[in-house]
Amino acid sequence: MRYFTREWYDGIQEDAMISAVRGDHRAAAFSEAFFQSLYAQKQREWLASAQEMVMETFGEEWPEEFQASPEMYRSPKAYKKARQEYLRVRNEVLKGIQKDVNEATLKAGFADWYQDELHHIREDYPKEILDGVADVRVLALGVASPEIKKRIDRFVQEMEERNQAPFRSYARHKKELLRKYPGSFIEAFGFHDAVVERMEQRGRELVLDLMRDYEDAERVRLRFLDCEIVRMDGGLEGADWLYEEIYEGASGGWEIHVLFFDCDACEDDPLGELILRAADVVIESE
Repeated sequence: MRYFTREWYDGIQEDAMISAVRGDHRAAAFSEAFFQSLYAQKQREWLASAQEMVMETFGEEWPEEFQASPEMYRSPKAYKKARQEYLRVRNEVLKGIQKDVNEATLKAGFADWYQDELHHIREDYPKEILDGVADVRVLALGVASPEIKKRIDRFVQEMEERNQAPFRSYARHKKELLRKYPGSFIEAFGFHDAVVERMEQRGRELVLDLMRDYEDAERVRLRFLDCEIVRMDGGLEGADWLYEEIYEGASGGWEIHVLFFDCDACEDDPLGELILRAADVVIESE
């Protein structure tokens, strides 16, 4: 990969963990009282949001009104009995949820989230930001002094610019290829987040079957004709297609680079790369 490199991909995963914060002048100095007050406030918000989400999901799965119509049953008596049974089961489910999703369990969940956030900030935030933080516990709750907020906002903006640079550069490269080869496979060759369902080599032809959209079950078959595999990190079946790059082959044809995630390249690195040369590429859609 020349644009969407492993190093770039790893970097954007780390950068994505750094988000904007709320500015508050009270965060400029260490204050146990401010931290405790902020923690209690965030905890209350967490509990209210979690409870609302749980009840919203319950309401969608178990509507208050019995959804069946009387016409679906042989008699009014059968309908009444079915409705009573539905409401009984619904009430039992609700009791179970209220037992499991209580204040103690939600507070424990919030504490776990907070500890993860605190660890992440201490381990991953840039030194130039952390050096000016009066209390990292407050930053873990999403609040910083106005000065630290400026540093974080500036870092986030620079991060976004850095992460978008390969997309802009590759878009210019692809536009030039499309100008030189109108009507080729290049325009349709983009399969971000597709999953490789099957890979097959038929002599000098490589076939990849992709599931592009699970909701619509959209499948795509890629046929790389007169193909030479230059590099393939492990097996690709089951891997997520991340980014692709297309180049003109040195001796004609095409050179294709693809970055995959969750391939069995090795246990310590879920990223894998496929590099191949092909005389042509055929895209077949169901």
